[in-house]
Amino acid sequence: MKRNWLIGVLITAIVLVALWGVSERSARVQAQTSLMVSHQREFYNLLSEVQGLKTVLSKTIASKSTGQKTMLLTTAWHRAWNAQDYLSALPIDVDTLRTRQFLAQLGDYSYTIAQKTAKGRDVSQDEEKKIQELKDQVARIEDMLSKAESNLVHEKFRSFLAGIMPSTLLGPRGTWWGSLGERLLAFLHQPLDSTAGNQSAQGGGSSS
Repeated sequence: MKRNWLIGVLITAIVLVALWGVSERSARVQAQTSLMVSHQREFYNLLSEVQGLKTVLSKTIASKSTGQKTMLLTTAWHRAWNAQDYLSALPIDVDTLRTRQFLAQLGDYSYTIAQKTAKGRDVSQDEEKKIQELKDQVARIEDMLSKAESNLVHEKFRSFLAGIMPSTLLGPRGTWWGSLGERLLAFLHQPLDSTAGNQSAQGGGSSS
């Protein structure tokens, strides 16, 4: 009888441990899935802001109205700062400081020129050229993010077929986020800093 009682206790303990393990695993997977969804939302917000930023800069270049330029450049200022926030929220294992600095300087420059046009002053040829350069840089970022989006869709489908947990998408290298980080790192090593530096200097000069 005592032996049967011990066996019953052991079986009960094993069942309870198994149930606890399943519960913990379920909670962990749910938390990881929620985190992944949050990161993906931040990524798509970033992509949307960058696409919108390129659009308003293109419209600024095409516009002949100082009033419209003021509105467009103010919008560019807001979008550049929003893009920084979304970029900072992504789990990328490389330093994105220089990209965020570029977006900050782009926003500052847009705001400076918007203040000028708000006073009825025309945008100079040098300033128009600088806005074009900024738009070209933003287009490069958009292209990088669009390619990363394609990889995201592919990675999710592959993980679904393989039965891989969503947490694998959050790994550093060899995963989607890692690939995005490597693209950002490659982007940062391109001749971006000199352009951003000139933007800052130009912005300071135009405010006088």
